[in-house]
Amino acid sequence: MHVVIIGAGIAGLLAAREIINTGVVSNVTIFEEDSSIGKPEHCTGIVSENFLRLVPEARDCILGKYKYMEIIGKDFKTIAELKFRNYIYMIDRAAVEQKVAEKILDKALILTRTKVTDILVHKDSVKIILSEQSKYSQSLSKQDIVIVCEGARQYFARKLLGFSSRKYVYGIQCDCKSYIRKEMHEDTIYILYDRKFSDLYFSWIVPQDNDIVRVGLGAHKLLKQRFEMLTRLVKPIKVLKVFGGKILLDKCPDKIYVKNVLFMGDSVNFIKPMTGGGNSICAFTARILGKCISNFGKYYLDGVSLARLCAISLVRFVRSLQHGADTLYDLIMRSTLRDVALDLLSCFRFVIPVFDIQDFDIQARYVEKISVRII
Repeated sequence: MHVVIIGAGIAGLLAAREIINTGVVSNVTIFEEDSSIGKPEHCTGIVSENFLRLVPEARDCILGKYKYMEIIGKDFKTIAELKFRNYIYMIDRAAVEQKVAEKILDKALILTRTKVTDILVHKDSVKIILSEQSKYSQSLSKQDIVIVCEGARQYFARKLLGFSSRKYVYGIQCDCKSYIRKEMHEDTIYILYDRKFSDLYFSWIVPQDNDIVRVGLGAHKLLKQRFEMLTRLVKPIKVLKVFGGKILLDKCPDKIYVKNVLFMGDSVNFIKPMTGGGNSICAFTARILGKCISNFGKYYLDGVSLARLCAISLVRFVRSLQHGADTLYDLIMRSTLRDVALDLLSCFRFVIPVFDIQDFDIQARYVEKISVRII
């Protein structure tokens, strides 16, 4: 069996590693259109201990660890303070992707600067069309699998599945040296709910070492103006880098495969239901994918049957998480901030059965052990 993965982001690389670890697949090829792994950057990189357990390479790429979250409203009034049961971390995701790529390089063929321009699905085969400057071509039989991890652009998801995310914001953030970094608690993440900075999402300020803070927001309109206002809050001495990208907020579709072409990651909204982040879900779904291929691959199923079985398991997992957070998400998006803080506590009971599956970041599994102070 030959597996071709389109996209060498976190979703594609973790999927490749789990597939290789099964021992069922001997031939893995990854196509990446950018010139290097981990670029361009767009992720804040907040993850839980579970992510570090599933992706041990991330332990060498930690930029900060945090025990508290402070929720701030209009006029910078603190609404609530949350204490996590376990530390959560900010990682350098680009560095994590590079380390994972290095680990699988001897068992997978990673082709950078190789853009896939089209996927042609026929009755008994799949043909991958590459850009003209590429010297590599690929044709696959129905015994093989194509895994599309194209990210938030969702070009092939629209073409083959008829799916594209309708709910999204644009995220932008920067790392900068700040005058007020020393006034901030180094173990606290600051979340701002103020429509002045973010019309449909929230803003964040995350302290790092060496007087550096990561400042960002998600918004649908007036992104540049809002970002300039937000960065002025931290009194920047020097902006080190600016990066960002689309933040998806929709649920994943019911169907994520066509014949032996399977979609994962941001291409089909494999995201955390409240924040739109994808690191943790990428790690969990890659592990599920590996177990499916390990369990079902020994029965010598063709790529079409295997893709369908994997898709069923992946969709059930992701949709169970996203469905349980719908009520909570609507409260955060539509309520006033003080109502959000109060409703957040009262509605956790609806989320506990869903999030008890895994310990996701700051989600509700340990809500009874989270200390909360309403001001």
